Amino acid sequence: MVTLAQLQLIAKPTRAQKLFTYLKNKNTGGSNNAKGNRFETYFIAFKIATYWEEDPDQTLFTAQELCFVDDLVVRLLNQPPEYYQIKDVKSISWKGGTHPLEHDFKCQLNLYKKQTKPRMFLVVSSQTLAKRLRKEASLTLRSSVNILHFPAADSINRLLQINQHFRKCIEGLCALTNPRIDKLEMIAATIIGFWQSSGSSNIPLRLIRDHCLLSSPHYFKGGANYLSGPLDALLNSIIGLTFTISNGTLQWAYNGTDAGTLSFKIGSAEFVQFENDILQFPAGVSFATIEHLLT
Repeated sequence: MVTLAQLQLIAKPTRAQKLFTYLKNKNTGGSNNAKGNRFETYFIAFKIATYWEEDPDQTLFTAQELCFVDDLVVRLLNQPPEYYQIKDVKSISWKGGTHPLEHDFKCQLNLYKKQTKPRMFLVVSSQTLAKRLRKEASLTLRSSVNILHFPAADSINRLLQINQHFRKCIEGLCALTNPRIDKLEMIAATIIGFWQSSGSSNIPLRLIRDHCLLSSPHYFKGGANYLSGPLDALLNSIIGLTFTISNGTLQWAYNGTDAGTLSFKIGSAEFVQFENDILQFPAGVSFATIEHLLT
Protein backbone atom coordinates (compact mmCIF):
# COMPACT_ATOMS: atom_id res chain seq x y z
CA MET A 1 0.00 0.00 0.00
CA VAL A 2 1.31 3.42 -0.95
CA THR A 3 1.45 6.03 1.83
CA LEU A 4 1.59 9.81 1.67
CA ALA A 5 5.09 9.65 3.17
CA GLN A 6 6.27 7.50 0.26
CA LEU A 7 4.83 9.92 -2.25
CA GLN A 8 6.60 12.82 -0.54
CA LEU A 9 9.89 11.09 -1.32
CA ILE A 10 9.27 11.31 -5.06
CA ALA A 11 7.23 14.52 -5.34
CA LYS A 12 6.91 17.95 -3.75
CA PRO A 13 4.38 18.19 -0.85
CA THR A 14 1.53 19.70 -2.89
CA ARG A 15 2.02 17.24 -5.73
CA ALA A 16 2.31 14.35 -3.28
CA GLN A 17 -0.99 15.30 -1.64
CA LYS A 18 -2.73 15.46 -5.03
CA LEU A 19 -1.36 12.03 -5.97
CA PHE A 20 -2.52 10.59 -2.65
CA THR A 21 -6.02 12.00 -3.12
CA TYR A 22 -6.06 10.55 -6.63
CA LEU A 23 -5.02 7.15 -5.28
CA LYS A 24 -7.79 7.11 -2.67
CA ASN A 25 -10.41 8.04 -5.28
CA LYS A 26 -9.02 5.47 -7.71
CA ASN A 27 -9.11 2.81 -5.01
CA THR A 28 -12.73 3.55 -4.09
CA GLY A 29 -13.84 3.44 -7.72
CA GLY A 30 -11.79 0.33 -8.43
CA SER A 31 -13.23 -1.53 -5.44
CA ASN A 32 -16.77 -0.77 -6.55
CA ASN A 33 -16.09 -1.81 -10.14
CA ALA A 34 -14.33 -5.02 -9.10
CA LYS A 35 -17.47 -6.36 -7.41
CA GLY A 36 -19.01 -7.12 -10.77
CA ASN A 37 -15.90 -7.56 -12.87
CA ARG A 38 -15.97 -11.13 -14.16
CA PHE A 39 -12.86 -10.68 -16.33
CA GLU A 40 -10.76 -9.47 -13.41
CA THR A 41 -11.98 -12.27 -11.14
CA TYR A 42 -11.22 -14.96 -13.72
CA PHE A 43 -7.71 -13.61 -14.20
CA ILE A 44 -7.08 -13.57 -10.45
CA ALA A 45 -8.22 -17.21 -10.25
CA PHE A 46 -5.74 -17.99 -13.04
CA LYS A 47 -2.88 -16.39 -11.08
CA ILE A 48 -3.86 -18.23 -7.89
CA ALA A 49 -3.76 -21.51 -9.82
CA THR A 50 -0.44 -20.52 -11.39
CA TYR A 51 1.18 -20.01 -7.98
CA TRP A 52 -0.51 -22.99 -6.28
CA GLU A 53 2.79 -24.69 -5.38
CA GLU A 54 4.52 -21.57 -4.02
CA ASP A 55 5.19 -21.06 -0.32
CA PRO A 56 1.65 -21.09 1.13
CA ASP A 57 2.34 -18.62 3.94
CA GLN A 58 4.58 -16.21 2.04
CA THR A 59 2.48 -15.92 -1.14
CA LEU A 60 -0.08 -13.15 -0.70
CA PHE A 61 -2.81 -11.86 -3.01
CA THR A 62 -4.44 -8.44 -2.80
CA ALA A 63 -7.02 -6.85 -5.08
CA GLN A 64 -7.56 -3.09 -5.25
CA GLU A 65 -4.56 -2.19 -3.12
CA LEU A 66 -3.98 1.51 -2.51
CA CYS A 67 -1.34 1.97 -5.20
CA PHE A 68 -1.06 3.15 -8.80
CA VAL A 69 -1.22 -0.29 -10.46
CA ASP A 70 -3.84 -1.76 -8.23
CA ASP A 71 -6.15 -4.43 -9.67
CA LEU A 72 -4.02 -7.27 -8.32
CA VAL A 73 -0.81 -7.36 -6.29
CA VAL A 74 1.01 -10.67 -5.74
CA ARG A 75 3.78 -10.93 -3.18
CA LEU A 76 6.11 -13.93 -3.37
CA LEU A 77 8.92 -15.09 -1.11
CA ASN A 78 12.32 -13.61 -2.07
CA GLN A 79 10.92 -12.05 -5.26
CA PRO A 80 9.88 -8.52 -6.19
CA PRO A 81 6.13 -7.85 -5.94
CA GLU A 82 3.95 -8.19 -9.02
CA TYR A 83 1.48 -5.44 -9.93
CA TYR A 84 -1.35 -6.04 -12.42
CA GLN A 85 -3.70 -3.61 -14.13
CA ILE A 86 -6.53 -5.64 -15.69
CA LYS A 87 -8.62 -4.14 -18.52
CA ASP A 88 -11.51 -5.76 -20.37
CA VAL A 89 -11.88 -2.99 -22.95
CA LYS A 90 -12.00 -2.75 -26.73
CA SER A 91 -9.58 0.15 -26.86
CA ILE A 92 -7.25 2.02 -24.55
CA SER A 93 -4.05 4.02 -24.96
CA TRP A 94 -1.05 4.84 -22.82
CA LYS A 95 -1.63 8.59 -22.85
CA GLY A 96 -5.41 8.99 -23.07
CA GLY A 97 -7.71 10.13 -20.27
CA THR A 98 -7.35 12.37 -17.23
CA HIS A 99 -4.96 9.94 -15.55
CA PRO A 100 -3.30 7.96 -18.35
CA LEU A 101 -2.06 4.42 -17.96
CA GLU A 102 1.47 5.65 -18.61
CA HIS A 103 1.17 7.96 -15.60
CA ASP A 104 0.09 5.17 -13.26
CA PHE A 105 2.80 2.74 -14.31
CA LYS A 106 5.56 5.36 -14.14
CA CYS A 107 4.42 6.50 -10.69
CA GLN A 108 4.42 2.94 -9.43
CA LEU A 109 7.89 2.43 -10.85
CA ASN A 110 9.19 5.66 -9.27
CA LEU A 111 8.29 4.37 -5.81
CA TYR A 112 10.97 1.70 -6.26
CA LYS A 113 13.87 3.94 -7.32
CA LYS A 114 16.14 2.68 -4.54
CA GLN A 115 14.77 -0.86 -4.42
CA THR A 116 14.52 -3.88 -6.70
CA LYS A 117 12.08 -2.94 -9.42
CA PRO A 118 8.66 -4.56 -9.17
CA ARG A 119 7.28 -6.71 -11.97
CA MET A 120 4.42 -4.84 -13.63
CA PHE A 121 1.76 -6.18 -15.97
CA LEU A 122 -1.02 -4.77 -18.09
CA VAL A 123 -3.63 -7.43 -18.88
CA VAL A 124 -6.10 -6.87 -21.73
CA SER A 125 -8.79 -9.04 -23.28
CA SER A 126 -7.98 -8.19 -26.90
CA GLN A 127 -4.97 -9.70 -28.62
CA THR A 128 -4.99 -6.91 -31.20
CA LEU A 129 -5.00 -4.31 -28.44
CA ALA A 130 -2.13 -6.06 -26.65
CA LYS A 131 -0.02 -5.91 -29.81
CA ARG A 132 -0.79 -2.22 -30.33
CA LEU A 133 0.05 -1.33 -26.72
CA ARG A 134 3.38 -3.12 -27.00
CA LYS A 135 4.17 -1.19 -30.16
CA GLU A 136 3.16 2.21 -28.74
CA ALA A 137 4.83 1.85 -25.34
CA SER A 138 7.63 4.27 -24.51
CA LEU A 139 11.13 2.89 -23.99
CA THR A 140 10.68 3.06 -20.21
CA LEU A 141 7.44 1.13 -20.33
CA ARG A 142 8.76 -1.45 -22.78
CA SER A 143 11.47 -2.40 -20.32
CA SER A 144 9.24 -2.25 -17.25
CA VAL A 145 5.75 -3.43 -18.21
CA ASN A 146 4.71 -6.83 -19.55
CA ILE A 147 1.56 -6.68 -21.65
CA LEU A 148 -0.49 -9.86 -21.45
CA HIS A 149 -3.47 -11.08 -23.43
CA PHE A 150 -6.10 -12.96 -21.41
CA PRO A 151 -9.32 -13.69 -23.35
CA ALA A 152 -12.66 -12.65 -21.89
CA ALA A 153 -15.43 -15.21 -21.43
CA ASP A 154 -19.00 -15.09 -20.14
CA SER A 155 -18.57 -18.24 -18.03
CA ILE A 156 -15.88 -20.43 -16.49
CA ASN A 157 -16.90 -23.23 -18.83
CA ARG A 158 -16.32 -21.04 -21.85
CA LEU A 159 -12.98 -19.78 -20.52
CA LEU A 160 -11.80 -23.37 -20.08
CA GLN A 161 -12.66 -24.01 -23.73
CA ILE A 162 -10.92 -20.99 -25.24
CA ASN A 163 -7.92 -20.49 -22.93
CA GLN A 164 -5.59 -23.48 -22.85
CA HIS A 165 -3.21 -21.81 -20.35
CA PHE A 166 -6.07 -21.37 -17.91
CA ARG A 167 -7.29 -24.92 -18.51
CA LYS A 168 -3.82 -26.40 -18.02
CA CYS A 169 -3.41 -24.58 -14.68
CA ILE A 170 -6.79 -25.81 -13.43
CA GLU A 171 -6.06 -29.35 -14.62
CA GLY A 172 -2.86 -29.21 -12.59
CA LEU A 173 -4.93 -28.85 -9.42
CA CYS A 174 -7.32 -31.70 -10.23
CA ALA A 175 -6.97 -35.10 -8.56
CA LEU A 176 -8.73 -36.86 -11.45
CA THR A 177 -7.11 -38.30 -14.57
CA ASN A 178 -8.50 -36.81 -17.80
CA PRO A 179 -11.13 -34.79 -15.89
CA ARG A 180 -14.31 -33.70 -17.64
CA ILE A 181 -14.78 -29.99 -18.12
CA ASP A 182 -17.52 -29.84 -15.49
CA LYS A 183 -15.01 -31.05 -12.87
CA LEU A 184 -12.53 -28.37 -13.92
CA GLU A 185 -15.31 -25.80 -13.79
CA MET A 186 -16.07 -26.85 -10.22
CA ILE A 187 -12.41 -26.44 -9.22
CA ALA A 188 -12.20 -22.94 -10.71
CA ALA A 189 -15.55 -21.97 -9.16
CA THR A 190 -14.35 -23.10 -5.72
CA ILE A 191 -11.29 -20.85 -5.97
CA ILE A 192 -13.37 -17.92 -7.23
CA GLY A 193 -16.03 -18.41 -4.56
CA PHE A 194 -13.49 -18.26 -1.77
CA TRP A 195 -11.69 -15.29 -3.29
CA GLN A 196 -14.91 -13.27 -3.59
CA SER A 197 -15.77 -13.92 0.06
CA SER A 198 -12.24 -13.43 1.42
CA GLY A 199 -12.00 -9.66 1.57
CA SER A 200 -9.22 -9.90 -1.04
CA SER A 201 -6.56 -8.12 1.03
CA ASN A 202 -3.24 -9.86 1.77
CA ILE A 203 -4.85 -13.29 1.45
CA PRO A 204 -2.24 -16.02 1.99
CA LEU A 205 -2.20 -18.90 -0.46
CA ARG A 206 -2.55 -21.32 2.45
CA LEU A 207 -6.02 -19.99 3.28
CA ILE A 208 -7.14 -20.50 -0.30
CA ARG A 209 -5.71 -24.01 -0.54
CA ASP A 210 -7.09 -25.08 2.84
CA HIS A 211 -10.57 -23.90 1.89
CA CYS A 212 -10.47 -25.71 -1.44
CA LEU A 213 -9.28 -28.98 0.11
CA LEU A 214 -11.93 -28.87 2.81
CA SER A 215 -14.80 -27.97 0.50
CA SER A 216 -13.91 -30.30 -2.41
CA PRO A 217 -11.41 -32.90 -1.13
CA HIS A 218 -12.19 -35.44 -3.87
CA TYR A 219 -11.45 -33.10 -6.78
CA PHE A 220 -8.43 -31.09 -5.69
CA LYS A 221 -5.11 -32.87 -5.58
CA GLY A 222 -4.70 -33.98 -2.03
CA GLY A 223 -2.33 -31.33 -0.85
CA ALA A 224 0.54 -33.36 -2.26
CA ASN A 225 3.12 -31.09 -0.67
CA TYR A 226 1.46 -29.55 2.38
CA LEU A 227 -0.94 -29.92 5.30
CA SER A 228 -3.50 -27.40 6.48
CA GLY A 229 -2.16 -24.80 8.90
CA PRO A 230 -3.97 -26.14 12.03
CA LEU A 231 -2.95 -29.76 11.38
CA ASP A 232 0.66 -28.81 10.67
CA ALA A 233 0.81 -26.83 13.92
CA LEU A 234 -0.72 -29.63 16.00
CA LEU A 235 1.60 -32.35 14.69
CA ASN A 236 4.62 -30.10 15.23
CA SER A 237 3.56 -29.58 18.84
CA ILE A 238 3.73 -33.30 19.70
CA ILE A 239 7.05 -34.00 21.42
CA GLY A 240 9.06 -36.71 19.72
CA LEU A 241 6.90 -36.85 16.58
CA THR A 242 8.37 -36.02 13.17
CA PHE A 243 6.61 -36.26 9.83
CA THR A 244 7.16 -35.85 6.11
CA ILE A 245 4.90 -35.84 3.08
CA SER A 246 5.69 -38.08 0.13
CA ASN A 247 3.55 -38.60 -2.95
CA GLY A 248 0.51 -37.13 -1.24
CA THR A 249 0.73 -39.28 1.91
CA LEU A 250 1.72 -38.46 5.46
CA GLN A 251 4.66 -40.45 6.85
CA TRP A 252 5.50 -40.21 10.55
CA ALA A 253 8.10 -41.39 13.06
CA TYR A 254 8.23 -41.26 16.84
CA ASN A 255 11.48 -41.05 18.81
CA GLY A 256 13.20 -43.46 16.44
CA THR A 257 11.20 -46.39 17.87
CA ASP A 258 8.01 -46.35 15.84
CA ALA A 259 7.04 -45.19 12.36
CA GLY A 260 4.26 -45.49 9.83
CA THR A 261 2.45 -44.12 6.80
CA LEU A 262 -1.21 -43.20 6.62
CA SER A 263 -3.00 -45.55 4.23
CA PHE A 264 -5.00 -42.73 2.61
CA LYS A 265 -3.90 -39.68 0.66
CA ILE A 266 -4.05 -36.13 1.89
CA GLY A 267 -7.33 -34.61 0.74
CA SER A 268 -9.26 -37.90 0.61
CA ALA A 269 -12.49 -38.33 2.57
CA GLU A 270 -10.58 -40.55 5.02
CA PHE A 271 -7.94 -37.87 5.52
CA VAL A 272 -10.57 -35.20 6.13
CA GLN A 273 -12.03 -37.44 8.85
CA PHE A 274 -8.54 -38.04 10.30
CA GLU A 275 -7.89 -34.30 10.41
CA ASN A 276 -11.27 -33.66 12.02
CA ASP A 277 -10.59 -36.25 14.72
CA ILE A 278 -7.01 -35.28 15.57
CA LEU A 279 -7.82 -31.57 15.77
CA GLN A 280 -10.14 -32.34 18.67
CA PHE A 281 -6.97 -32.53 20.77
CA PRO A 282 -5.06 -29.51 22.10
CA ALA A 283 -1.57 -28.49 21.08
CA GLY A 284 1.10 -30.46 22.91
CA VAL A 285 -1.03 -33.58 23.21
CA SER A 286 1.02 -36.71 23.91
CA PHE A 287 1.86 -39.17 21.16
CA ALA A 288 0.25 -41.99 23.15
CA THR A 289 -3.07 -40.13 23.12
CA ILE A 290 -3.27 -39.82 19.33
CA GLU A 291 -1.30 -42.92 18.32
CA HIS A 292 -4.47 -44.84 17.47
CA LEU A 293 -5.30 -42.26 14.79
CA LEU A 294 -1.96 -42.76 13.07
CA THR A 295 -1.99 -46.54 12.94
